Amino acid sequence: GISSGTVLRRTLIIGADEESLRIAEMLKRMEFLRRYQVVGLIDENLERLDKELLPAIRILGDVNMVAKVVREQRISEVIFASNSVRYTEVLTIMQRASDENPSMRVNFSMVPVASDVLLGRDKIEILTENAGNSVALLPVQHNLNLPSHRFSKRVLDISISAIALPAIAIGYL
Repeated sequence: GISSGTVLRRTLIIGADEESLRIAEMLKRMEFLRRYQVVGLIDENLERLDKELLPAIRILGDVNMVAKVVREQRISEVIFASNSVRYTEVLTIMQRASDENPSMRVNFSMVPVASDVLLGRDKIEILTENAGNSVALLPVQHNLNLPSHRFSKRVLDISISAIALPAIAIGYL
């Protein structure tokens, strides 16, 4: 079993296709090594809501419900399967999950496509179960959550306002 000192990362997988199920099965089998506890899957729509696709792993919602599922299930790790959602949707999901759960620390990772691995991205975590079965996890940071980026954005907002408001006011005179 899992030692009492081990903290499991409650994990949500975005996607419910064959690749997503492969990732979920692998993480479940390797739970004791890598400390991922797969809580559930997110599907593209609600047609299969609550359906158990693997033993004890069911569909918890669709992409519009990620922030709610993160909060209700106390998720600390969100993994995007390779082709589960478009990149622009990934950013929207990350933004919404962070905005709606400001007190929670949630890590986001993607299972990269081969081109991302070939580009030599650093910090790729390779989970290998056996010679023929491995998954690469690429951490994705939502940079607006960093205090330095929030400060920079705030300074930029105030600067633009300080220039734009007098210009607009003069235009009304």
